[in-house]
Amino acid sequence: MKKLLSTLLCLSVMTGIVPLSSSAVSEPIYIENGAENWSKTVVAGDIDDDGKISMSDLVILHKCFMNGNVPSDDDSVNIMTERLDVNFDGSFDVFDMALMRQFVIHPETAPVQKWAIDTIKIDTLENEGFSLSESGEIITTYADYQTMLEFFNAFEDNNLTEVLEKNQRYDEQFFEENNLILQPFRQERGNGIFYNISGVGRFNNVKLLNSDDYILDGICIGLQAEYEQDNGLYPVTNTPMLAQITIPKSQSSADDKVTSLDASAIFKEQKETCSYTSPDGQHEIVITNREAGLWGDDITVYLKDSDDSFIYLTNISTDDIGSPFTNNGELSGDGYNIDFGEDSLTIDCYFGNGYWKKVQVSYEGEFIDETSYEK
Repeated sequence: MKKLLSTLLCLSVMTGIVPLSSSAVSEPIYIENGAENWSKTVVAGDIDDDGKISMSDLVILHKCFMNGNVPSDDDSVNIMTERLDVNFDGSFDVFDMALMRQFVIHPETAPVQKWAIDTIKIDTLENEGFSLSESGEIITTYADYQTMLEFFNAFEDNNLTEVLEKNQRYDEQFFEENNLILQPFRQERGNGIFYNISGVGRFNNVKLLNSDDYILDGICIGLQAEYEQDNGLYPVTNTPMLAQITIPKSQSSADDKVTSLDASAIFKEQKETCSYTSPDGQHEIVITNREAGLWGDDITVYLKDSDDSFIYLTNISTDDIGSPFTNNGELSGDGYNIDFGEDSLTIDCYFGNGYWKKVQVSYEGEFIDETSYEK
């Protein structure tokens, strides 16, 4: 239990965005609100994610097994690697096939996981010197669960107990059949919930992307950002989240290690953002930047509409110049120029190797012209 408390209360807070500081730059008005909670029920063996076990799941599993565990391109379903491991032992083999046949005949015997994500308040806890951990933990007994609630009830202005108790399923009977995994994490951008759980699976010392930074060993929770639009259009909030996974005791134990994997963090989806207002105050554009590694940077330009929505204007890929933003959060004047015309916007940017690119687009998002030149 001590490990659980230290796990939940020991992570540094992520830093926020640098304030914008130019007369030409205004504080962007972002997309604000997302869902207040997220949940999903997953049945072991439901490979095609249609909410039930059927012969089609067994066909897909067999097909993946014959193809060397790799789903073929003509599969029309979204197959998560974790779902192929039906018996939850960290590998996909003939034993999964045998168990899957049993589930098709008797689907009521298939283990059921329930996934949920809620926002939590930790201001008071952090004022006391605590903060959330990135490490997940498994609660296996009702006594340990009650001890945790009593601990957090000693702190005011945190809703962790409320978030857990609202489910009304974590009682003594629950812990006779299930364990509870708690996985804290932080959502960098957006108010509300813009994340979901993409999968919960067991891995046996698997190195992801051939990197020592991503070694999966034990139960791994896949986290996936689900922003409706460019995540650079959402405010930086660093909202603390709590993922809750109901997992049968047949699939977990108190000795299990728990890790999480945020796909959006691996592929660097987080973006820098700045906002510009035309000299006459009639138009405001928001520019987001995504680092594309060896290929330079991608900037995307949006127009803020009168109803605070965003109209996509253009995307520009650049080479060799690094980030187009200065330390003040402004678009670099050395490599970029913005011209607000009466009916259109023109962005002139340095592409690399002595070449510049000029893109002109209307305020309705219609492409007008693009030219490349050397200077």
